[in-house]
Amino acid sequence: MTPSPDPPVPASWAGFGPAEAIFFDLDDTLLEDNPATERCWTATLAEFAALPAGLREEIRAVGQWFWSDAARHRAGRADLHAATVQIVREALAALGCADERLARAIAARYRALRDASMRLHDGAVETLAALARRGHRLGLITNGAALAQRRKLERFALASHFEYIGIEGEVGVGKPEPAAYERALDALAVAPRRAWMVGDNLVWDVQGAQRAGLRAIWVDYRRTGLPPDPPALPDHVVHAVSELAPPPA
Repeated sequence: MTPSPDPPVPASWAGFGPAEAIFFDLDDTLLEDNPATERCWTATLAEFAALPAGLREEIRAVGQWFWSDAARHRAGRADLHAATVQIVREALAALGCADERLARAIAARYRALRDASMRLHDGAVETLAALARRGHRLGLITNGAALAQRRKLERFALASHFEYIGIEGEVGVGKPEPAAYERALDALAVAPRRAWMVGDNLVWDVQGAQRAGLRAIWVDYRRTGLPPDPPALPDHVVHAVSELAPPPA
């Protein structure tokens, strides 16, 4: 697909038009998660003595391999701790250090630091509340394990903002499968053409949603712009969910 010369215009509250429902992604859309990756790996490895030289680089390489495959990705996001153990184990083994206990200790510490570093994006809750006041019905469609995602919703008091919550580990299907969006639309009795999807992933939140008939807003929170050959062109682009907040009535 050849990208357009100009990126889609930023969205605003007026851009939702007659939308009855707006569905949001969770991780890296409402919650800030991935930016802490490097910081948490650096802190984790600094706590362990006499690690093989080049371990961070090897973990990065194994991680890129692991998450590049759709089947491994699906299994890994269902159990992030197990996936991290596997990545660290294989990285250590590649450097001549086959130490299962060490792999588990490093993975456990990293996951604890990642969980502790998670926070809400600025203005996320206020935006949800403002959109609801404008009459938009809100839903959540998120991939991942049921317990892990529910804990996030409880920790940040998010569940009450949504009429529908579709967690991959609970409903048995995840983005970008059409059924993930169809379940959400059916739950709110909303036609696809009257719904939007908001998220940071061009495949899961944009391509998948558009194929299901929804319009899609891409949250480019890294401010990288669209890649040279994007899997899909979003209908709108924002750099933060807070940009979608309607002005006071």
